[in-house]
Amino acid sequence: MFCLVSLVFVGCNQVVLTKKEQIIAGVTVLLPEKFEKLDNNDGQILYNSNVGTSSFRVFVINNMQVDTLGLDKIKEGMERNVTRFVEPMKGKILHRRDTVIGKIVQSDFEFEIITAEASKCGAGRFVVQGNNFIGFIFETKSPETSTGKNLRESFFESVHIGQ
Repeated sequence: MFCLVSLVFVGCNQVVLTKKEQIIAGVTVLLPEKFEKLDNNDGQILYNSNVGTSSFRVFVINNMQVDTLGLDKIKEGMERNVTRFVEPMKGKILHRRDTVIGKIVQSDFEFEIITAEASKCGAGRFVVQGNNFIGFIFETKSPETSTGKNLRESFFESVHIGQ
């Protein structure tokens, strides 16, 4: 009986991110085996998947023509992008950190959305690489469970961005 209970708990905590997907050249992430990919004619790409009460979204906006702005201007713009992402949902940014690695500007953030219907929490990573704007979003029901936390950590740890 103990072995069966242990097996059930191990199975519940198992991370379900198993499909390595190349988002654009040099950028990969692990996604759940089943996900939806929408590739628009205007150069935008969206990946979307749900696991239980958690959702994963990855989007790419190509040909932004920002590589001539300079890293400082791009970094300034990241704050506005994070705010514009969270504000329409009446959300609140809990934490934000910007990083510049070579010619890549990255903004990592955590947020919460509290509505009368439901409360959600999540995390995001916005990246500007060359002329591409890439967003990685994880969202789950609040309060975040240990399973949700494991999924979030696995998702963001799996992001690989080459120079």
